[in-house]
Amino acid sequence: MLSRLRSVLLGFAVVIMGFAALPVSLLFSARPVAGAPVLVVAPPWGAAGDAAQIVQTERGRLIGPVQASFAVLALVDDPARLSRAGAWAVLDGRRIARLCGFAMPAERNLP
Repeated sequence: MLSRLRSVLLGFAVVIMGFAALPVSLLFSARPVAGAPVLVVAPPWGAAGDAAQIVQTERGRLIGPVQASFAVLALVDDPARLSRAGAWAVLDGRRIARLCGFAMPAERNLP
């Protein structure tokens, strides 16, 4: 009886994790675009603020209300340079930026 309950709970957990992974994968599925918000993730074993330092080194501009310890939203001309500068990941940040209340100037006047 106990092993059957474990199996059912494990199956339920796997299904829930699958449903939870879908929105996250959709959120980060697009490639980063030059001049649009990107999410810059620094290696977690580095110092706090490494992601901001990488963006500033590549002459990007930090955006967003707050900065996480190893990830920031930024605007840069060439997202690929951030990876070469030490970013662990550079992801399309347009959807996350909208969730945080950031809108590109051209989007502010849209209905």
